[in-house]
Amino acid sequence: MSVIPINWEYSKLAEVCTLINGRAYKRSELLSKGKYPVLRVGNFFTNPNWFFSDLELDDNKYCDEGDLLYAWSASFGPRIWEGGKVIYHYHIWKVVPHSSDISRDYLHWFFEFDKEKIKSEVGTGSTMIHITKGAMENRRIPVAPYKEQKRIADKIDALMARSSKAKNVLDSIPELLKQYRQSILAAAFKGDLTKSWRADNVPKDSISSQLKKLKKELLQSVGTVPQELKIKDTYDFVEDEKYPIPETWKFVQLKKLASTFSYGSSQKSQKEGNIPVLRMGNIQRGELDWTKLVYSSDVKEIEKYKLQPNDVLFNRTNSPELVGKTAIYRGNHPAIFAGYLIRVRPYEILNPEYLNYCLASQYARDYCWNV
Repeated sequence: MSVIPINWEYSKLAEVCTLINGRAYKRSELLSKGKYPVLRVGNFFTNPNWFFSDLELDDNKYCDEGDLLYAWSASFGPRIWEGGKVIYHYHIWKVVPHSSDISRDYLHWFFEFDKEKIKSEVGTGSTMIHITKGAMENRRIPVAPYKEQKRIADKIDALMARSSKAKNVLDSIPELLKQYRQSILAAAFKGDLTKSWRADNVPKDSISSQLKKLKKELLQSVGTVPQELKIKDTYDFVEDEKYPIPETWKFVQLKKLASTFSYGSSQKSQKEGNIPVLRMGNIQRGELDWTKLVYSSDVKEIEKYKLQPNDVLFNRTNSPELVGKTAIYRGNHPAIFAGYLIRVRPYEILNPEYLNYCLASQYARDYCWNV
């Protein structure tokens, strides 16, 4: 037994409170409608389906607002009842302190503290744990002076409320981070993040002139120009009233800024092999996750789908929330990519980091939803 303060003492529970069993019902006595709800162990915790009774019983078979109860069979533990007058079932005890020197709230928090020990020490069965009334009455409780009991219970209430508030805050963090990330991306792709920088850094070349330069470079290097850069409306830029952008920016179709749009390998991957095959699950929060990999050893597949540094991978199939997630292949390890991804290989005119963020923006998300 642990050491307690000098003015505290240990007592058996039977010396400080009385445990009163509820009524054991026959199935025929449980009605779909009636005068009194019947509180069973299931209702004590999560079950919303109630039975009722018209029976008039002794006062000690009812519990009311503020009574301390203890479910002792199957799911078990204490609860201060807040549901009005009900008949409580045999598998629930009503806990009645013997005197005003024992605080109900102090008993409640002791029961909360003690219930895990009960499960391991005196509970029987693996899933349907219960404790006998005799065993419970013989359990020992450290009893503090009454004023200190009140102080302890109040302090626990305050700390538990703070803990609950902290849990609610922590539970909300992922959504808050998601919203914060989207607000940053929205500001970035409206030009707000670089507004002051842009005032001091007027671009030397317009988007039109950059595209003309790109066509010239492609013609010199590979002897031809992609069809997308030949079409008549190459410089007929589209405006989007929903997404205002700075005057020096333009909306340009992605196909005019990248050389490659291709699906990945449809071949079944293996647990072992020569080279990793990146899949949907390997794209996490804008980066590649190199865990839970599968592999390929097919020479032709590797040659056809081998990634190059700065390739952007786009997730084309998944739940609506996950379609459109992207990551940049940075050349960390040789790899190919699977068929549910699209590889985008941008020209030098388009920064792959910029593209990666742009495809995660609300503008791109809305486009994915529309198509």
